[in-house]
Amino acid sequence: MLSILRRYSWHKFAIVTSQIGGHDDFVRAIRDQILTIVDF
Repeated sequence: MLSILRRYSWHKFAIVTSQIGGHDDFVRAIRDQILTIVDF
């Protein structure tokens, strides 16, 4: 993990967890939330 951060010069990262089972459902839920933001 640290080698990936160094390789791409990432200084910050976050871990996101959810109670939604499945990657596709989680990504869809996040995209839906982003689309509801007016300023985005």
